[in-house]
Amino acid sequence: MKFRHTLASLALGATILSACYSELSQPSTGVIQTIVTGLPAGAPVILTVTGPNGFTATIDAGGDLVGLVPGSYTVSAPDVDVDINIYSPESGDFTIDVEVDRTTSLPIAYMLSSGILNLSLSGVPTGIAATVAITGPASFARVVTTAGLVTGLKTGTYAVRAASIDSAGHIFSPAESLQTVNVEASTIPQPIAVSYGL
Repeated sequence: MKFRHTLASLALGATILSACYSELSQPSTGVIQTIVTGLPAGAPVILTVTGPNGFTATIDAGGDLVGLVPGSYTVSAPDVDVDINIYSPESGDFTIDVEVDRTTSLPIAYMLSSGILNLSLSGVPTGIAATVAITGPASFARVVTTAGLVTGLKTGTYAVRAASIDSAGHIFSPAESLQTVNVEASTIPQPIAVSYGL
C-alpha cells in the first residue's frame, strides 16, 4: 500500500511540475515588425521606440524588435535625407499595442516631401555677389549669393527677396524685389529668375 501511495504521489508531483513548466515556458513577450516603403533602395533610417517602464530602443527600418513586454509603444520615424532630397513618413509618430506571443506589424510609408529651386541671376555686375534671401515653411531661411540649385526645401510657399546691388556707386536694382513661389515635391528643379538693371 505504501509503495502504491508513493507511486501515486510521485505521479501527482510529476504532473504538477509538468504543468508548472508548461506555464513558465509560455512566451510572455511580443514583437514589433516594421515594414518601411517609399524610400530609395539603401536609404538609411533609424526608428526610435519607446514604451512601458521607461523602455527606449532604436531599430533599423524594416527590422524586428523582439522581447517586448505587453503594452503601448510609440514608434518615431524621422525625415530621411537622400542626396539632395527629403523623404517624410505619413506620420512622425505611430502608436502600437504589443500583445503576448504575437508579432504586430507596423507599416510606415514614406514619400518625397521636398523640392528644388534653380535660381538664375542676370544683370549682376562682374565680380559682385547678389543677395537673395529665401524664406519659407518650418522657419527655413537661406541667403543665396550666386546662381544655382537651392535644395532642402520642404513643400510650401517661399518668399524670394532680392536686394539692390551697389557697384562703384552704381545701383543695380532687381526687376522684382519680392517673388513668391510654391515649391512642390519633385526631384526636378523649378526655375526662378532674378534680373538686375540700372
